[in-house]
Amino acid sequence: MGLLEDVKDLPTLPGIYQYFNEFNELLYVGKAKNLKARVKSYFNFSSDKSALLPNPANSLRIQKMIKEARTLRYTIVDSEQEALILENSFIKSQNPKYNILLRDDKTYPYIMLDMSVRYPRPVITRKMSKKKNIFYFGPFTRGASLVLSALYTLLPLVQSASCAKGKQVCLYYQLGKCLGVCEFEREEEYKKIASEALMYLQNPHKLKQALKSYMLVCSQKLLYEEALACKQAYEVLDDVRLYSKLDSKSKQNLDILGFESDETNGILFKLFMREGRVISSDKLVFKAKSEDKLAVYKQAILNLKHVDNLDYEIVLASLSDKDFESLSEDLSTLNLTLSNPKKGFKKALCELACANAKNTLLNKTSKTAQVLSELATLLDSKRIEKIEVFDTSHHAGTYCVGAKVAFLGEGFDSSSYRRYKLEGKDEISQTTEMLTRRAKSFVSDFPPDLWVLDGGAVQLKIAKKALDCVGANVALLSISKEKRDAKAYRAKGGAKDILRYFAKDSDHVLELRLDMKNPMLQFLQKLRDEAHRFAITFHRERKVKGLTGAKGVRGE
Repeated sequence: MGLLEDVKDLPTLPGIYQYFNEFNELLYVGKAKNLKARVKSYFNFSSDKSALLPNPANSLRIQKMIKEARTLRYTIVDSEQEALILENSFIKSQNPKYNILLRDDKTYPYIMLDMSVRYPRPVITRKMSKKKNIFYFGPFTRGASLVLSALYTLLPLVQSASCAKGKQVCLYYQLGKCLGVCEFEREEEYKKIASEALMYLQNPHKLKQALKSYMLVCSQKLLYEEALACKQAYEVLDDVRLYSKLDSKSKQNLDILGFESDETNGILFKLFMREGRVISSDKLVFKAKSEDKLAVYKQAILNLKHVDNLDYEIVLASLSDKDFESLSEDLSTLNLTLSNPKKGFKKALCELACANAKNTLLNKTSKTAQVLSELATLLDSKRIEKIEVFDTSHHAGTYCVGAKVAFLGEGFDSSSYRRYKLEGKDEISQTTEMLTRRAKSFVSDFPPDLWVLDGGAVQLKIAKKALDCVGANVALLSISKEKRDAKAYRAKGGAKDILRYFAKDSDHVLELRLDMKNPMLQFLQKLRDEAHRFAITFHRERKVKGLTGAKGVRGE
């Protein structure tokens, strides 16, 4: 797959992206809140959209990198914060040619609380220790100092390391912000306060509640600066997680394997954690089914053992206990450490590996198939493969016609197109006549999985009545322009479409408004526009030529 296809297949999710040259050498690592939008900013499309050109708005360094790039890989994560953390780890471990930032040995900071000392106090650190009773929270991509200040605001903690070594209370004690442990013996009382600080860090929701309450108290007392500091810390906690599965205190070395498949394709996604940090990823695409999972894992483990003979723990995602025992027995002679976690950060890493495998699998699957699957879920249908779309056209009640277009699998099925000459003078009677005629023809022309109507709730109810009369089970959906000032505004860019469908086992009509870039909406618009084109073409033919039928196209 080339760079153009790689860019087109990017998801709109947070993650990191990697550019590689023709020799598969890593050129650049970047992070994004929206992978598709960020990566597209590196390029301009050629006039025929068949090639990518470097965007001249970028620096000369980046333009040169883009000229060398031949392939693109990406790893999705759960948040922008995790994208920042993963980018930092990838750059430090792999030293890409065109990255000039984050190449030093600095990492994002943590908040550390050492409960093994006499008077524990939270501090910011960039180094991690394996000693017991030391707790780390982070890493923080921003706002660590704000969260730390919030803890000292809420609790009378020892303000600095020198305070615990002093012999006389300071101003903090006078202000009620410290217990005065330098002068008074209060070790037991202080341990409770330190435990409360630990509880807040382990439960960010409770810390947010405490900050909100204290912020209101400060506002009532006109202490606006303190209230603002609490508000800023509160906002940081909304965006930042105090734990990250991508950067662990455990300092473990893990190879995490996640597998997803459909009827034909299998994706094995691998994450590599070294010294507690995820430093790289890889994926394999091959022909496989879900029942091949054990064989895929076994071969992947043998390959890892052959390439890298170090004794890293291999973590396997989504295996039953029975399958895990079977695989462990098959590989028992290899001196391996295998795990199949059910909870904790290893389980979270497995879920991330599977999410990346699933995303890759979706890109391998036809985009139309994805949309049809989403439609089936929306309409509570077992499957949607064949779709019929209807529209009518007339001029002041004359030359009234209807049209049906059909979509099957991956494209329009012109052999199933139909034209209708209608007697009704208004849209309601015309729609009723057309749909009733089509429903009665189900005996000789098998019904589709879905009817799509150009219209609103009225058209939906007409269709339901026509189907009920013949006892047919066909999903129903309508699409119409959102009206403003009683006008539909069909002009490009000025109209927003509304989808309508029946609630499950009910006559209640639901409305759905999708973003104009949503693939499902664009697919339905394409169907509607084709039906409109076919109907208006027939109407013009009848009006101009006075024909009573359409030559070469069978009517009903």
